[in-house]
Amino acid sequence: MRTFYVFLMQEEVAMHYFRRESFLYDLFRAYKTNQSNEHEYIQKQVKYITRPIPFKAIKTALEQTFSEKVHFHSSHNKYSLLLPNKKSRATLLAKEQAIIIKADGSIDADTAFFEVLRKFDKYFLAIDFNAEQYGWLRPIKKRNFV
Repeated sequence: MRTFYVFLMQEEVAMHYFRRESFLYDLFRAYKTNQSNEHEYIQKQVKYITRPIPFKAIKTALEQTFSEKVHFHSSHNKYSLLLPNKKSRATLLAKEQAIIIKADGSIDADTAFFEVLRKFDKYFLAIDFNAEQYGWLRPIKKRNFV
């Protein structure tokens, strides 16, 4: 099973750490695993660089996208998508500081969730701690000023 943590970053942080995502990955890994005295400090850092997840707006976007799908179900802040033809299943759980997507089978169901989030906001950073992979759902374009 694949598990992705998706954080909605502050714009300034996203712009500053574009192509330096490994620093963000290290911070989020410490946030997820650290239970020491530093945890409160790390938690404050994460809260400062991220934006709260807008539950209602994301719920609306998901329901508009998947309302025609027979295998889409929602309950509170949890959404499930099953694509039996593609042997793909994913569950999205929206929390205050992050969205957690759990998926198995082919990548089609989790990719469908990522696509909705990508269109919703361009500053989502997805992290798979088990595979040690991370990246922007919509790559940021740097502006060059002449």
